[in-house]
Amino acid sequence: MQLALFNGSIYIKTSKEEYPIVKGLPNVKFDKNKLAWVTPATLEMLDRLQRIVKLPETLEAERQRMRTVQNKVDHERLNEHPEPMYDYPVKVKLFTHQVRGANMCMHLFGWDEEAKGATAQ
Repeated sequence: MQLALFNGSIYIKTSKEEYPIVKGLPNVKFDKNKLAWVTPATLEMLDRLQRIVKLPETLEAERQRMRTVQNKVDHERLNEHPEPMYDYPVKVKLFTHQVRGANMCMHLFGWDEEAKGATAQ
């Protein structure tokens, strides 16, 4: 099985023996132009593929990055007293659930935590 990551999609080339395994994966479609199976590069899909075959370094690095972000989001979701990660450009004080949601979005969009306290320009 050959795996490649390109533009947020995973391309999978298989042999006849591996065909039923890949066909059974969710959201996998065959691309006639590339002669490969294509699926969105999600954490769930990378975890499934990792259980089937050893992932190439690029895919494993992407899986680890996605896992780290997901862990940060989950931690923020359970945080009872969140502090704003950013000086959000709003005129009123945000409610706790709004701060929590905004912080989760900052993690998802790749905010660097070391830049905490920076302001918008």
